[in-house]
Amino acid sequence: MGVLTSLEILILITLIGAFLQLTPGVFMLFYHYALGKKSKKTADDLALYFLAGVETTIIVLFLIIYYVIYFLLQNNLTLTTGLPVWLISGILVALALFSFFFYFRRGPSMSLFIPRRLAKSYDNFARDIKTRKKAFLLGFLSTLPELFLTIPLYIIATIEIMKWDNPSFPRPLLVFLGLFIVFGNLFFTRILFRSDHNLAEIDRLRRKNKTFIRIMLSLFYLVLALLIILPEFTKYGI
Repeated sequence: MGVLTSLEILILITLIGAFLQLTPGVFMLFYHYALGKKSKKTADDLALYFLAGVETTIIVLFLIIYYVIYFLLQNNLTLTTGLPVWLISGILVALALFSFFFYFRRGPSMSLFIPRRLAKSYDNFARDIKTRKKAFLLGFLSTLPELFLTIPLYIIATIEIMKWDNPSFPRPLLVFLGLFIVFGNLFFTRILFRSDHNLAEIDRLRRKNKTFIRIMLSLFYLVLALLIILPEFTKYGI
């Protein structure tokens, strides 16, 4: 695959990350409670640590996956053709189906697939945060239930970044832009709060776009699977 295809794959990966709703939903609750109990300055300070918790989790996972894949490639294991490609494509198709049918619970609310007890725990934790350490921890915890949706993306992104060879657009800049897009959802939520929108209004906006989010998540996973598996067909002239 050429540079253009790799770029398309990386764009799709970042868009999927931006469309996932659990971390933004937890952040929305956390920031709402923080603004209600503390000054805007304190709420913003705690919000930065929440974001740091999310970012740290993503970076640590990415680095672990990066070095595991690097080790496999150094030992002459092929990850870009054959069975590994079919396997990851199959996983992406399964995630597309999950995103469409099961990511959101039935009904008009934005309730996600996680158990209701866990959702209540997030709410209670977000309501009770008073320190930077707890804000950081909540950011970290908010990423965990969706790891089965994101780890395949990190694996694909790692492989594509390793193959990236464009001196005018270095790898660190590519990674930075990807993170910026992923965090766009969180920053947008913060901007809505700071422009005098309340929790009910923001939740109403999210519910209004629920069907669109579900369709786009599923579509992104399917297109990503197609882009990855397509070379397996073309190399046989299909």
